Amino acid sequence: MGKKRKTYSQEFKLMVVEDYLSGKSGGITKIANKYDIPKDYMVTRWTRVYKEFGIDGLKENRGKTRFSSA
Repeated sequence: MGKKRKTYSQEFKLMVVEDYLSGKSGGITKIANKYDIPKDYMVTRWTRVYKEFGIDGLKENRGKTRFSSA
């Protein structure tokens, strides 16, 4: 059986992204350490998705398509 991965709320992701974009707390690594995020690339991914799709892009959607046309 594989490891259960931690999920983060939309509000948490938004807080991290806004902190990063403000530039007040430093770079990606400092932000990841500040919020106890194990992988730096998660901050990068959340920021990219936020810029492209806005707050809706930060919703948990594991196993689902990002935006369905239904």
